Amino acid sequence: MTQIIINSPTDSSLSIMLPLNADGSVVFPKWLIDDLTHSHRLVSFKNNQKNHQRR
Repeated sequence: MTQIIINSPTDSSLSIMLPLNADGSVVFPKWLIDDLTHSHRLVSFKNNQKNHQRR
């Protein structure tokens, strides 16, 4: 099975290996999608906190 490696733009030590289907399409595991959705909420929450401290 072929794999595609995604490196995080913010953390070089963080990389995700995704399996590829025979036709070349990427398989996104459900846990990864859930994790990305969850971490996106955390990131936007952190950004909101930073903005409040500046005022």
